[in-house]
Amino acid sequence: MEMEENKQEEEKVKLVMMMETGNVIGKLRELQESPQLGLSFSSDRTDTWASSISSSSSSSFPCLSPPLPPSVGLDGVLAEGRLVLDVYRAGGAVLPVFWECVQEQMRGLQYLRLGSEDQGALESSLRVLPRLTKLRSLAIRGHRFHDPQAEPLPGLLSSLPDSFSALSLLTHLDLSFNRLSSLPPCILSLSRLSELLLCHNLLSGLPEGVGALASLRRVSLLGNRLVGLPPGLGLLCGLEELDVSFNLLETLPEELGHLQALQTLELSNNRLRALPETLGSLRSLRQLVLQSNDLRTVPACLHSLPLIHNLDVRNNPLGRPPTPPLLAQLTPVLECSETPDLHLGLEQHR
Repeated sequence: MEMEENKQEEEKVKLVMMMETGNVIGKLRELQESPQLGLSFSSDRTDTWASSISSSSSSSFPCLSPPLPPSVGLDGVLAEGRLVLDVYRAGGAVLPVFWECVQEQMRGLQYLRLGSEDQGALESSLRVLPRLTKLRSLAIRGHRFHDPQAEPLPGLLSSLPDSFSALSLLTHLDLSFNRLSSLPPCILSLSRLSELLLCHNLLSGLPEGVGALASLRRVSLLGNRLVGLPPGLGLLCGLEELDVSFNLLETLPEELGHLQALQTLELSNNRLRALPETLGSLRSLRQLVLQSNDLRTVPACLHSLPLIHNLDVRNNPLGRPPTPPLLAQLTPVLECSETPDLHLGLEQHR
């Protein structure tokens, strides 16, 4: 009993010392008192985490939702330049606390994953992101958690601040399952970007300036509302994979034929009625998926591409004549009056 009391006294002394050296606990308390963030901090784990920051020990991290195992501490959450917060509800709300409490480690962060289903947590993380200038891989995604009906929660990201362009070392950016209706202009300044994933947003078009992202190797725009592609896309000479499936495309720009490094082109589930002959210049193309469009013919030049091994044209009306226009509605014919009886007499034939 006496040992237990001594232990409690020691904890109180530690708590006082920590409060004198900084306001770490206060920051965590602020988060704890914000139920809309969906974070769950217990007081004993909060004190322990503050101690771990002060002494760089491996004691327990504050309890997130879902909670961390008791054995996992600060070193297990933020380690080797990696921080994964999209596995916790509103985990992005912790990002400012990390920045304030372990700023030295955060300055070297290279890999970060955030969820975007909570507005408050999203706003908190967007304020910190431009300071993480060593980042090379960043994901801000929705659909990480589900509502009570087991439906995935959509991401709430609809724009990015101009200061986002400070992340000049980014090579991988994933903003899928969000509410982007246009490409944020700050992305066009990320000259080292090699992978850009914008799946399942609300994009209806791309800016002509997208051709300035010369380092791009993979672009996925799956599941948007694209009605066209800019000719500037043809300037991406190093592009190897382009996915624009499940959009509203009816035509393609001739400039796609300039993508000499392109190996995979996904065009399925659009409204394409014809393909440009310039696609026959894609000498590196290995896979071309045209499934579920409105194609009546496929240019013969595509069959002679030297490396093509998968040309998928299923579910197209190939070989059929164009669908005729709808006929004007005809005026209904009035019913004739009753036909009179006609009786032929003997030897009468007409």
